[in-house]
Amino acid sequence: MSTISFLLLADVDGLLDIVNWSQLGKFAIPTLALPIIWAIVHFLVKKKVQNRLDDLEGQVKNLNKASEVAQGKIANLELQIITQAQTIAMQAESMKLKESQLSAKQAERDKIFAEGVKEYQKRMVLVKYKSQYESTKAKSIEYESHISILEEQLIRAGGDAGKLMEDLRARQIAMTKAESRLRKARKLEGYLWHAKALQRRPKFRPLLERKVAIVSVLNLKGGVGKTTTVAQLGAAFARRGYRVLCVDLDLQGSLTTLLLDQSVISERFDQKRLLQHFFRYAGDGANPKIIEFAQEVPSPNRAGSLHVLPTTDGLAFAEFNLNMGWLLQSGERDARFLLRKALHSKSVSKQYDIVLLDCPPLLNISCINALAASDYLMIPVLPSIKALERVRNLLEATLSEPFRTHVNQNLNLLGLLANRTHSSGLTQDDRRIFRGIVERMKNLFAVTLHQFATEIPQLKGIQEGDSILVSTKSSPAIEEIYGRLVEEMERSFPHDCRRTPEVFP
Repeated sequence: MSTISFLLLADVDGLLDIVNWSQLGKFAIPTLALPIIWAIVHFLVKKKVQNRLDDLEGQVKNLNKASEVAQGKIANLELQIITQAQTIAMQAESMKLKESQLSAKQAERDKIFAEGVKEYQKRMVLVKYKSQYESTKAKSIEYESHISILEEQLIRAGGDAGKLMEDLRARQIAMTKAESRLRKARKLEGYLWHAKALQRRPKFRPLLERKVAIVSVLNLKGGVGKTTTVAQLGAAFARRGYRVLCVDLDLQGSLTTLLLDQSVISERFDQKRLLQHFFRYAGDGANPKIIEFAQEVPSPNRAGSLHVLPTTDGLAFAEFNLNMGWLLQSGERDARFLLRKALHSKSVSKQYDIVLLDCPPLLNISCINALAASDYLMIPVLPSIKALERVRNLLEATLSEPFRTHVNQNLNLLGLLANRTHSSGLTQDDRRIFRGIVERMKNLFAVTLHQFATEIPQLKGIQEGDSILVSTKSSPAIEEIYGRLVEEMERSFPHDCRRTPEVFP
């Protein structure tokens, strides 16, 4: 079917729409008129179809023109796309080039940054060094100022530097001598009296000048009654009118506990007024007065007075320090003469009439101090061969040439005191033992040992001496025994050192 036929057939409905067939039924149309009507209709339809075809051809032409225009635009677009693609490709290449350049620049920047960091660090180090330099420079200026002051002081001192060098050399020489002295001290093996005394040791003031007898009670054997003898003699001298000072030189402090209450001892310890404190102060170069360390022993049953210089077991440490200082010669004082300086002072002469020293049973620094200060040596002994044998060792030391030369050539032997004898006195065997030791000492040392006629029996009241010394009552028998011993001792003292009852109204 052709296009026109199709259009004709397709428009029949439109033609039928034009002719209102329902209205035609009202008229009587002859059958012969139908062809005419159909011809008219056909013409009209053809006319309309033609017009439609003309319109369609115009539209087709328009569409062809539009298609050509569109194809031209498409060609232009394709050209633009090709151009843009080439441009993009060129831009991509340019971007790659730029990226490469940027990478190179970034690497260069990183390198420059790293170099900048290093340079910054160097600058910081330089700043630090500069700060240190400024600080050092300021200190240098300060030091130069001090140096200038020191130089001025040296100039004003007029050669004190030379004196300091001499002092240093002297100290070095002293150290060498100290080392030599230590080697010699080891060779002494405890024989302290063999060492030479320092030149600045205190002189021994004669008894007639001082008028205060100093008596050391000593035996190199323990348990012979030294402490009890000192305590009882102190009380007996005080009853006779003497102003008595007893010094406790034994590490055990037995004399102290015998004469003083424990509360008083504790108080003296807190006040640092014990013998060890005196030794410490004196050893350090001070000049303590010994009367300030003495403690009164209270008792109304005395015409005179009784004082004790107390001690405790702390004396061992003081002795150790004295020994070391003396061996090293670190001070200007000879530690063996501290008691001599104190007991020979005028203050002691004014305060006391007699001094009794309770010595330990060995020749340590405290004992040598006592012997160096003493006028007399009393030796309590028991009636036994072993006890008397120790007397020989004591005399070997105190009568030896080194002791007499370096320690005390004025020490006199007061005598042997028989202690703790039978109530009836010495037996025949005891007397034979005493005569034997006296003869032996005379043969060995060419001295005659005096033996006190008064013998100390082993009585309960004497061995429990605290019942006599601390209480207000004492046994008349004990007072009578020690009163006779005091009278014997007085006969050995110079007349000016005696305090007989006639002197005191």
